[in-house]
Amino acid sequence: MADTLETLAGVLKEKGFNVTHQRLIIYQALMESRDHPSAEDVYNRVRQTDPIISLGTVYKSLEMFENLGLIQRVNQLYHTARYDADMSPHGHIVCRKCERIMDVFWKEPPDYPLSKAQKHGYRIDGMSVHYVGLCPQCQKKTP
Repeated sequence: MADTLETLAGVLKEKGFNVTHQRLIIYQALMESRDHPSAEDVYNRVRQTDPIISLGTVYKSLEMFENLGLIQRVNQLYHTARYDADMSPHGHIVCRKCERIMDVFWKEPPDYPLSKAQKHGYRIDGMSVHYVGLCPQCQKKTP
């Protein structure tokens, strides 16, 4: 997990990728975000620092970071992927109406029975917990 830009640079070098200004500012934007931004949100934020950065560069960088295990994709329930640089064990609450996402932290991850997956030869590399419901603001709007 890269918790600083220096750590990110080390991971990129170790994996044979160039450490570019664009990759650093994209990752920085994710580290500073608590709202689980979409690629377009990240693009709009980093354009303030680098006005000539392309949306394609943002998408490619997010895909690379995800493949390297530096970020996670969340909100796969809807049409737009959202991203989270916090790789500590936690889940997400997703509002099914406004698609707002909040982190859910725990001292110990939920204990799910994995015997069936392991019985069938699966190696478990990670888990994802998504709760879906209505946020307080959307509950007020829904009769």
